[in-house]
Amino acid sequence: MARKDPEISRLLERLDLENRGWQIVDSWDADMCSVGICGRANERRLVYVSTCNVPPGHYYFSCDVPTGELKTDYETVREGEATSFAALQLALEQHLTPH
Repeated sequence: MARKDPEISRLLERLDLENRGWQIVDSWDADMCSVGICGRANERRLVYVSTCNVPPGHYYFSCDVPTGELKTDYETVREGEATSFAALQLALEQHLTPH
């Protein structure tokens, strides 16, 4: 993973990815303020998280699901802007928990 903004690094530490069964999908190497998070079972069902243009300690997120065979075939099913850590964590849990 490319070196990311310190706010993204702190977020990833707080989320405890390993124990939750989540992993990083970093398709945005050039964007230092964003990262993707997915469950181990399905890398294409992911949550894109960004710290760009939001207050410190808040996050933009989009929950995405695949709509086709290509990696770029996806649909955003939920978004949040300038959300707190608690709200982001809840969105991640709801979107990445296997159904």
